[in-house]
Amino acid sequence: MENTLHWTKAGLIKNKRLIKKLVERDRARFCKAFITAIDARDSKTIYEMARAIERLTACNVAGDRYRSEILNLKRFLEISGGSLTVRQVAAFIKWPHKDKSDGFSQLRKLLLELKFPLTVQGK
Repeated sequence: MENTLHWTKAGLIKNKRLIKKLVERDRARFCKAFITAIDARDSKTIYEMARAIERLTACNVAGDRYRSEILNLKRFLEISGGSLTVRQVAAFIKWPHKDKSDGFSQLRKLLLELKFPLTVQGK
């Protein structure tokens, strides 16, 4: 597998494994920054990191998992200048409410709240 993503809509969904690999790389960077802060006895950075972790672990509502995945996806799309439809986002994050009559309205509201780069689905 190559180390670049194809920033098309279909390519982004196909490359979910590579996106997870990039997230793991970010985790490794976080660990390195933490060790550096410990070595430097930088209590301010350690405190800020602890607060960030606390906020992440405090999110125990099911919707917060989706919000996190949406924000990660948004970050990658901002780098590429791409966008996705609501349906594509739902497929990518495995949105559980897509079979209901208004299944995407809740997701659409969340995407708009997070200022996600949406593509209007053409007919």
